[in-house]
Formats: sequence, C-alpha cells, structure tokens
Amino acid sequence: MTGKVALVTGSTRGIGKAIGDAFEEYGAKVIRHNTKVCDLADPAAIDAWFDQLEAEGMMPDIL
Repeated sequence: MTGKVALVTGSTRGIGKAIGDAFEEYGAKVIRHNTKVCDLADPAAIDAWFDQLEAEGMMPDIL
C-alpha cells in the first residue's frame, strides 16, 4: 500500500475509522471523508472536491 492514496468515507468513527487506520498502518495516505468535507449527494461538490484533490496530488487509488 505504500505510495497509494485511499479515500475512505465515514472515516471519523466506527468501521470507517478502523479501515482508514488500517490503510495508514500499511503505508497508504488516507483521505478521510465526512459530510463536512464534501456532500456526496451533490455532484457539483464532488467535482469541485476531486479538482482540489487532483491539484494537491492526492487523487485516490483506492475507494
């Protein structure tokens, strides 16, 4: 997983947090999503967020 970027939704608590933590333990960079980061029900917000991730060099390899 080293060098990979993982996007984990709901990763601030519970199972999502455990999944994000596990990816980090195996060397992945983790983008932790919650509803404050981006409203996944809003296509325009998703596009804007992914444009931002791309500009930061953080496009996810793992969803």
